[in-house]
Amino acid sequence: MTMKKLIALLTLLCLGLTGLALAEEPPLGPGWNLGNTFDAYLDGQNIDPMDLETLWVGARTTEEDVAAVADAGFEVFRLPVSWHDHVSGDDFAIDPAWMDRVQEVADWALARGMTLILNSHHDIDQRFFYPDSEHYDQSERYLTAIWAQICERFGGYDDKVIFEFMNEPRLKDTAMEWAFAEHTPACVDAADCIGRLTQRCVDVVRASGGNNATRWLMVTPYAASPYSVQTDHFRLPDDPAGRLIVSVHTYTPYAFTLKPNGVRRFDPTKPYQVNEINKVLDIVCDKYVSRGIPVYIGEFGCVDRDNLEDRVAYMQYFCATARARGIYMCVWDNNMYKQGNEWFGLLNRATAEWYFPEVVQAMIEASK
Repeated sequence: MTMKKLIALLTLLCLGLTGLALAEEPPLGPGWNLGNTFDAYLDGQNIDPMDLETLWVGARTTEEDVAAVADAGFEVFRLPVSWHDHVSGDDFAIDPAWMDRVQEVADWALARGMTLILNSHHDIDQRFFYPDSEHYDQSERYLTAIWAQICERFGGYDDKVIFEFMNEPRLKDTAMEWAFAEHTPACVDAADCIGRLTQRCVDVVRASGGNNATRWLMVTPYAASPYSVQTDHFRLPDDPAGRLIVSVHTYTPYAFTLKPNGVRRFDPTKPYQVNEINKVLDIVCDKYVSRGIPVYIGEFGCVDRDNLEDRVAYMQYFCATARARGIYMCVWDNNMYKQGNEWFGLLNRATAEWYFPEVVQAMIEASK
């Protein structure tokens, strides 16, 4: 029995779930997001789409950047990609140059032994993918076309490449964008559309054959919120391979991690700060991990407020608490340091050095 399986078994025993069989494990571990890079989009700006990689971060990704991530101890490299500015025609043909560049960075991560998560990120737009009945047919055409092409390009890669179909699917620019209200018809409709679109994407990947017939796939609830999975409106798709991972995001407690002008202090002895973390993790653990279904927190983190010790304490508590429940996590890094309100920068892309090595070390060690 591998060490990871032993830990998983001990987790189930601690949770009182001794009657459950130990499920197959995906190749996951502590992860890092290449944020604000390949997920940048034009939004009406008149620039070459191939320059989008540097639009939000001002730096082109280098092999040294990827090496720094691997050397720090990260085992997963999440590669967020927005595709809609790089497609043409009714069949949404992806620009080969864009696909080549995505593949180049993916290969750097895989060569370093990391697992790669490849997704469709900021593609939520009524012209492309939008999860409501009015735009369902359009959304299905777009997503199935994108994933068919990704399948063709990455079909020969092994299980260290994981596909994540949608990032935070939601009713963008509405009052319900970030809050799933299960008794609201619009949210119920959105959840139903997300479920049907996810099933179609699973079908496309599995039908493409080769390694795509069995690779691990990530499925996401409304807005990627852990709270969205509490209701029956989020259902896992049918998968002949039985290799699905539930992907959620959480920035909790919000007042410390993300809220503009929020609190600077984090104290793991204070119930009002840790209860929200425990609640979120218990939701996904009780509903999925306890049944042998893997859960991955694809985005989490905390902004810098000149509070290094508190950020280290947060990383230690959050990551250790998640691992105690059999959950791994992937930190969000948008390369923004002291710009605006979302200061998630960890890796200096210009030097391939860490702004806050203590935060990174705390995450890696607590994830063990």
